[in-house]
Amino acid sequence: MRGSRSVIVVAAATIVAAVLRLARLDAVSLWLDEILDYDVATKLAHQDWWRWLIGSTREHGPLFFATELAGRVFTSPELAARIAPALFGVATIPLLWFATREKRTGAIAALLLAISPLHVYYSREARPYALLLLLGTAALVSLLTENVALFAVAIVACAYTTEVSGPLILAFAGAATIAAILTRRRSFVICASLSAAAIALLLLIYRENPGAGGATFPVLDGRFLNELVQSFALQVLPPFEPRRAAYVVLLFAIVGCIDLIRRDRVTGVIVTTVAIAPVAFGLTALAHVNHWYSVRYVSSALPAYLLLVAAGIAFVASLVKREAVAIAIVAVALIALGYEMWPAAREESYRKLDWRVIASTIWHHAAPGDTVLTANTWTDVSLDFYLRRFPLRVHLVNAGESLAIAKHFVETRSPVWIVRAGYEADPAVSQWSCGYPLLLATPTEDFQIHYAPSLAHFVQNRTLEPELRALAGQYASDGCSISFGATDELFLMRGWAGIEGNERWAIDREAALLLPINGAADRVLRFRALPAGSNQHIQLTLDGTLLGDLAMKPGWSDYEIAAPKGAWVGGRHVLTMRFANAVVPGNGDPRALSAMFEGLSVAPAGGNPPPRLALHFIRLQELVPDRHPTRYQRANRIVTSRLGFDPQRSPQLTVEQLTQSFLDESACIDDATFARYAYWSLVGRDMDEPNARAVTAQWRKEHERARLLQGLIETPEFPVPRAK
Repeated sequence: MRGSRSVIVVAAATIVAAVLRLARLDAVSLWLDEILDYDVATKLAHQDWWRWLIGSTREHGPLFFATELAGRVFTSPELAARIAPALFGVATIPLLWFATREKRTGAIAALLLAISPLHVYYSREARPYALLLLLGTAALVSLLTENVALFAVAIVACAYTTEVSGPLILAFAGAATIAAILTRRRSFVICASLSAAAIALLLLIYRENPGAGGATFPVLDGRFLNELVQSFALQVLPPFEPRRAAYVVLLFAIVGCIDLIRRDRVTGVIVTTVAIAPVAFGLTALAHVNHWYSVRYVSSALPAYLLLVAAGIAFVASLVKREAVAIAIVAVALIALGYEMWPAAREESYRKLDWRVIASTIWHHAAPGDTVLTANTWTDVSLDFYLRRFPLRVHLVNAGESLAIAKHFVETRSPVWIVRAGYEADPAVSQWSCGYPLLLATPTEDFQIHYAPSLAHFVQNRTLEPELRALAGQYASDGCSISFGATDELFLMRGWAGIEGNERWAIDREAALLLPINGAADRVLRFRALPAGSNQHIQLTLDGTLLGDLAMKPGWSDYEIAAPKGAWVGGRHVLTMRFANAVVPGNGDPRALSAMFEGLSVAPAGGNPPPRLALHFIRLQELVPDRHPTRYQRANRIVTSRLGFDPQRSPQLTVEQLTQSFLDESACIDDATFARYAYWSLVGRDMDEPNARAVTAQWRKEHERARLLQGLIETPEFPVPRAK
């Protein structure tokens, strides 16, 4: 590949890198580690200048925090924190091109780095790894070109960036030492000495012991090694399937290593050492402290690794004598690898739990004085960061993984939003929280929101219009049918006694119901009731508008009253019943009874009420499910609503999104209840509990739930046909 062509390729790679790294940096919120570093940078802005020279934090260094503070010209915390890493990521692409005299190899390496999912991911995160990768690449280029001054700046800057630079600096010390032995050149001896000095500087800057904690170091088995190979090639986030393309990349790296060492021992040894040693040293250190979070701790080896891959591709192409064919081979290899790498590079950085949306959701649903109980410090730090950006409304309390603290606040305060996410050493609080209604969940960071005291309290007092539209949309027509049994208890707001068979008494001369109806229209209310005593009258008011008075007949009777369009005010519709009198039975029953109700329905004027529903699925609306390629037409209103989503979103939601969300939110319900919801939501029929338990009795594996959902959407009863 001629020099001019390689320049064009590198320029194109840099443009692609900029698009992948700079677009929509604030699309998702900061996550825990980004938040912790953001708050540390804020505190460091007020420290004495000399502390920037000696360091004052445990894990990351003054240079990283200085770049973070430089981004504060932007008001968005996400953009302010991520802009510097994104720019560092873009700058690394053309810099890698200078790491080799072979322009074709350099251009291939730059293009691979531009679309590397690992590099894109950490270039879009407010952490020091993008800066470390930039400085590591600069150090690699300077060592290969024997530019001692540049190497000194780069290696010292690595030390001032993060403690995680330790394995990389050791790798450069080893590479420079081997190069000095092979060549006896003074420049390599100086670089080895500078690396040793940088290690000493590292020990000074990060003199506090960070301790272990967190997840323990995994077993170095085939599964772990596959995850490592996949991370350096095709993806950053699990699940890590053994995709063959990642091993093709590894094979190219091995070929490139052999070819580089064969053609230029010094260059080959330096690049190979910097590609392997940071991983080896990093894993050794993590195993020593029994700590592991992710591949980010060894990601500094990526540029050198991709340089070996590029050398391998270039070598294979060089076996063909004709230039045009060689270029075609390189192009085919890059297109094939790019096809495998592109989806993760484009999407994975957005697959973060959106704490900004979660805080907004809780804040808008909560009433002043509500308590938000976080299960652990991970959740507390993340939620507090974004709740601070709203006016004070809720009281945030951290249970700190203490079950006693969690129970105390739920028992002494009402209502309580129970939120959990992230790693925790003791899952007792999370397990206990499943005893309360689950409103929202996602496997990302194992996130869940529960609500105490009850689902009925949430529906009646904290739901907003999207949740109410979802409840209303579960009925087959523009109306509802409410029983007074346990199924519809969540609609009974006040003035109701306990269940008596399929009926329920209204007590104390006033009772109210929340009607799951969406929008204003001319409708008819019908109910069946038995008055207490004689000469009973009932006055009906809808959303503050008087519908009329009815004289109740002795015995069970059916009643009907018009509810014109103008009576339906706002998005929450409450029917209030006021009775002329209440009767105390006098048989030891102290209750003042007004009337007993068997059922109530709402239907369009001239229409029939919909059938009663066996179940109601309720969820908070705000988190958008991950997108999935669809094999079906977009989900319709009924399926969307029955799975708990606002039907106004049905044109944007796929069947796969809905069913995956249903799976995500089923962690706290048993198999039989899951089966009942699945049958009702997807095919519109109820499976009673005994039958549900019979169906699920043989389940032994986690994927049985997914198989049930798949089976239901393949039946003729499923109302959403396959896409053409």
